[in-house]
Amino acid sequence: MKNQTLSKAEYWKKWELTELLNDLYLAQKLLENRDDLFCPGGFVEDFKEAFSEELDDLEHWNGSPIYDSIYDWFTPKGKWILLIGEKEGEEVRNRIFNRIKIWRDVTGYKA
Repeated sequence: MKNQTLSKAEYWKKWELTELLNDLYLAQKLLENRDDLFCPGGFVEDFKEAFSEELDDLEHWNGSPIYDSIYDWFTPKGKWILLIGEKEGEEVRNRIFNRIKIWRDVTGYKA
């Protein structure tokens, strides 16, 4: 069987990128609704800014691997848990991490 190139729409469907994007928007909302987050050195604001930039990059995705930061943030020991905690947002964190992990495992992409 010949190797077929997927269209952007097919690629997004195959890797559930619309669902990933929706979950990332939900995570962003959870993050923004928390006004009790504090870490010295501007960590929270830096994270919120970086998160928004990655979300924007994914929304305007051009085919290059941009998942590294998101993958790292949503690992079971990532920054998401440091900021939000283990219980709040756990379901959305798991969905985000699992989608990206499957994509990385299948495509063989590693930063």
